[in-house]
This record gives sequence, structure tokens and C-alpha cells, in this order.
Amino acid sequence: MKIKTTLTITALLATTFGASQIVQSAPRAGKIITKSQIVISSPKNNSSVDSPLTVRGTAPKNQRVGVNVTAVYDGGQRNLGTMNTTANGSGHWATKPIQLLLPENAKNAYFKIVASYKVGKQTHTSSIIKVQLKQKLVPVRPNIEAKDKLKPMPKAVPVKPTNYVKPDITYPTAGLYLTMPYHYPVRGKATPNRNVKVTVIGKWTEDGRSKSRQIDQKTVRTASNGKWSVDMRYESVGVNYPTSYDVIAEDIAFPDKDTVTVYENIKPTIQFPHANEEWTANGNYVISGKGAPGHQLKVSITAHWVTVNGNTRHNQTRVIANTRVDVNAQGHWNTRQKFEPVDSGNSISDPYYIIVAEDASTRAQDAVTVKERK
Repeated sequence: MKIKTTLTITALLATTFGASQIVQSAPRAGKIITKSQIVISSPKNNSSVDSPLTVRGTAPKNQRVGVNVTAVYDGGQRNLGTMNTTANGSGHWATKPIQLLLPENAKNAYFKIVASYKVGKQTHTSSIIKVQLKQKLVPVRPNIEAKDKLKPMPKAVPVKPTNYVKPDITYPTAGLYLTMPYHYPVRGKATPNRNVKVTVIGKWTEDGRSKSRQIDQKTVRTASNGKWSVDMRYESVGVNYPTSYDVIAEDIAFPDKDTVTVYENIKPTIQFPHANEEWTANGNYVISGKGAPGHQLKVSITAHWVTVNGNTRHNQTRVIANTRVDVNAQGHWNTRQKFEPVDSGNSISDPYYIIVAEDASTRAQDAVTVKERK
């Protein structure tokens, strides 16, 4: 008694080639089949290959070509679909990379590849090429479809090339502070001659809630030595809130990625006192401004004046205040300091005072100058 088996392959075809590229692979009855006018030049028959695989060959120039791949293994086979491409003006054609998929635990497996094109009612086909994978597939949990009861078809995982290198970001380094908005290079290493997707995601905390937004995303091709570089855009996303950025590099075909976190360099500002204001001796004054939320600032007051000893002029300085202050979640900070005048002695100029607010993490700073009220 013969048993008729119905196999559902739509999901597999969509996974292998993309839904828009799936076509019927078998010609209708009554078509005339001829050979030798279309040739597969790569891979060679009975060779071992990596997945994904690019199939190349020749055909009449500007001819649309279909390349069909079938997985064959002990106990069955599965048509993986047809990839369409077009021969160039010289008659050469190549497919996009094709994922070679197999059931889990498939034995004695190989792939049949055949190329064809149609002219009117005639279908011209190449000789059949048989290839094997260099590596075994990564074991995965079967995903059995309802109509595949007689021969379950598990979800397959594409095989990594033998020279596969997990993406690695070499710049920027973790913890780096960057000034916004600006374009900065992102550099790294990965598998040679492959596509790497690079993404910048801005992250911040607002009113106790974590938020994020994608800032930029680009795809870059690695060089023959595996190195890659691409300029990425950074911009502020959290208004008056601390901002960090996840820089992510991931392989297009495999779920491997590297992530580096960098931070926005928010320059502190002194909003009070204003430049060239006059302060009264021994008065208590509030120094205030804005900065990166959650950061700590070093705030100092230094007196400057000039003295004369004979014919020699001396520039004098003295630190009269030096403290640290935290920036709150809204980006504000303040500190109260006593204004202690210096004994300028035989000074030939009135003393002035420079107030500096410096971010203890990034070293970014702001400064204002005030004078002593006479």
C-alpha cells in the first residue's frame, strides 16, 4: 500500500529565500526541456560548501534565471524553492546568498542544484550539481507542522562559515563620554566580506521610567581582513535627563552581537553669579547652575591679584573655596559659599575671583569671573 505524504514548505521557503522570491520550481507537463545553454560554474559538482551559498553560472545575456535547490537525505527530500536572478550583458549571473537548511539529525544529506530559464514554451536547464555542507547544522528543537506527521520537518539553523568571527566593537570603548550632537566613527572586526548591522540607541530615565529611542542604524560591509568602520549619528534624547547610548554591532545572518555603552558629555554651566558681578567681603553667596543629572561637580573659587616687589611684578593666586556638589535628577545644582577676601597687600590691581564648575567624570567645565565690591 502506498502512502501519500503532503509536506507544507511555505514557511521554509520564506525563511530560505524571502517570500517575494518564491516561485514554482517544477515545469508544467508538456514543456520541452533542453540542456547545455545554461551552466552552473560555482559550486562544482560533488564539492563541499558553506552556508549561505552563492550560486554562479552563465546563460544567454540579460536572461532571467531560476536556481532551484533541493535538500536530499535518508528517508526523504525537501524542495527549498527557487531563487531568481538575471544574467548580465556578458551572460554571467549569481544568486544572493542561499541558506542551506536540513531537518535535525538528517543523515547522508546533500543538496541538488539546478538552474533554468524559459524562452516561450521551452525551459532550458543546466546539469544537476550535487554539494554537501562542510559543517553539521546546530541542533535545534523541532518545529513540527501539522501536515508533516509522516516526516517531521524541524526548524533548521543556517551553518556558520568556517572563518566566522563574532562581531566586535573596537571603538568607541565602553564608558566614553561624547559631545552631542555629532557624528562619530564606530569601528570593529567581524567575519571578512560579510554585512554587519550597526545601531545606536539612546536611553534615559524619566520620572522613574526607563525610555529608549533608536538614533541611527546602518549596514556596513567588512573588508577582506574583517575590519569595518562607519560614521554614526548621536543626538540628545533625554531633555534634562541623563542620557546613555548603546552602540550595537550584529551579524546580519546570525544572532551574534557586541554592545558598547557610551554617555553624553553634558557640559556644566554656572548660571549664578553672572560674569563681572561684584561681591561683598565676607558675604555668603549661592553658586548655582546646570549639569549632567547624577554627576558630581568640583566647584572652586580662586582669587587673583598682582603685587610689586621693587621692579618685579608677581601674579598671585589663592584658593578660597573648594567643594563638591551633586547634580540632581533635573540637571540642577547649587552650593553656598562664604566670600573671603584676600589681603592683597601692596597689590597694584584690584583682586578678581574665578569660579570654576568642573564635571568630576568628564572634566568638562564652565567658569565665571566676579569682583570684590569696594
